[in-house]
Amino acid sequence: MLDYGPDTSSWGLGMLGAALLTLSVVVSYARDLWRRRKLPPGPPGLPIVGNALQLGEFMWLQFTAWKDKYGTLSTTSSALSDPRNY
Repeated sequence: MLDYGPDTSSWGLGMLGAALLTLSVVVSYARDLWRRRKLPPGPPGLPIVGNALQLGEFMWLQFTAWKDKYGTLSTTSSALSDPRNY
């Protein structure tokens, strides 16, 4: 029996999974950008955690900085919440 080398079927499945995960993150981010165009301006957030990582121990300082930059009415999102649902 001939030996064709190591089995690459699991490597192919891993690459397919990584590609699908990357594609889903990119599509989710693009969809959020498209929907966000109708909302007031605000700081850009990450796809899953939103602006939660930008908030430090003294959150009011970050909110004050955002108010100075974006105005009194702005849009933010926090981890696993979507401001478009409210």
